[in-house]
Amino acid sequence: IVKVIKWYDAVRLTSFSKKMVVSHSTLGLDALVLGKELYQINLIDYRIRIPFSELKSAIYIDKKEDVRLIFEERLYREKISNSDIEKTIKEFAFQIDGRTTERILDSINTQEV
Repeated sequence: IVKVIKWYDAVRLTSFSKKMVVSHSTLGLDALVLGKELYQINLIDYRIRIPFSELKSAIYIDKKEDVRLIFEERLYREKISNSDIEKTIKEFAFQIDGRTTERILDSINTQEV
């Protein structure tokens, strides 16, 4: 099931999601820290702030017809390694705004059990 939700706490939504699709958002770091599959989409040739796909921690999508790749489970597991994800987190998590850990901990603390 795919659901597009607007106006919701993004970090909390990420914590409930299996996959995250971002274009240039630092929310991708939060998704990686939470262990979510990350897809970086850029259909309009936007300048990428954090090159998740170049760092091999996300699948890059730059063609409309490739959006379907988000739903192919096997593709992500074959192309993305945990060590590349860890490298990305270490390299960027504290360089953008320094609040990744704070956002993750807030999300964990406010989740309903």
